[in-house]
Amino acid sequence: MGASCSASTLSGNLYGYATDGLVGAGGSNSFPRVGGFVPFAHAGEISFGADGSISGMDNANFGGVLMPGQAVVGTYSVNSDCTGTTTMTIAGVDNSWHFVILQDAGQIIFIATPSGYVWGGTLTKF
Repeated sequence: MGASCSASTLSGNLYGYATDGLVGAGGSNSFPRVGGFVPFAHAGEISFGADGSISGMDNANFGGVLMPGQAVVGTYSVNSDCTGTTTMTIAGVDNSWHFVILQDAGQIIFIATPSGYVWGGTLTKF
C-alpha cells in the first residue's frame, strides 16, 4: 500500500523552487519570443496553510524582462493518493497546477494546467 496524504501533509510547510518553461503565442504583450513562444524562468517560495491557502513570493523573468517580488496567493487540495491541485494567482495571472507529493512531503513535482503553458518543476521543502 502506498503513502496516504491529506491537506495536513503540506500544512505549515515552506517550499523553494526554480523552474522554467514557455508560454504560447497570443495576447498583446511585447515580450521577446522564440518560435512564437515566450521563454520564462521563475524562482521563489510557497507556503501551504492549514486552511487550504497558498501564499508566497515569486521572481520571474519573461523573455528577458525581470519581474521580482510578485505575490503568490491561492488555494490547494490534496487527495489521499498524494496527488493534488492548486488554483493561484502569480503576479496577477491565474495559474493552476496538478502535483504529486514525494519523499514524506520533502518534494512536490508539478505541471501547469492552463492551455498555452509548457511549465513544470519541483518544489523542495526548506
